[in-house]
Amino acid sequence: MDWHLAHVKDGTLHAVNSLAFHRLFINAVVIAPTPGYEARVVQLPILIFPPQYAVEIRAKPGIWPDVVTDIPAFGVFPALANVREILVHTADGTKTVPVAIIPSDTREPALVQPSNQATGYAPGYDFDAAFQDAVDRLGPTVTPIDFITHVRVIKTELLTGGIVPMTLTSVTVERVTVPVTGPPVAEPAHA
Repeated sequence: MDWHLAHVKDGTLHAVNSLAFHRLFINAVVIAPTPGYEARVVQLPILIFPPQYAVEIRAKPGIWPDVVTDIPAFGVFPALANVREILVHTADGTKTVPVAIIPSDTREPALVQPSNQATGYAPGYDFDAAFQDAVDRLGPTVTPIDFITHVRVIKTELLTGGIVPMTLTSVTVERVTVPVTGPPVAEPAHA
């Protein structure tokens, strides 16, 4: 009754990255020889980014009728930044699964307008890549003439741990646009 790779029904393997909940949801429908099976989606213990996943199945104790049955498999994992597809291992081979993104207006603290603040992520201790990811998430800057845009770091974090050991650098930036001011102009002297 050990877990092993499962046969997944065609067209039923999906992944959704929810920025509101900071979670990646993966679901599938597994084809089981009887209703006496349970299925799950797990993250593989391979130290790579993005992580890889597997759809597994195992028999439950008891006597079950010999009827081929569809069984749902589901897994919830930490959200992945800038990942548009993942690899999922099944008994039918490794499948590339596109990741649907569900954006959220509540994913950043409301210190400034949401479009003026963003958080970027990078694997390991790569501050530069996390900073670049955060700047990219800000979107294009539309700066009027005689204005300058400042992008400043307001928070830096290092996320470590999990069932599969991981290290992730997080950088939150804020964009502020201000008018360019020249040197002070002296008031004319009055006689």
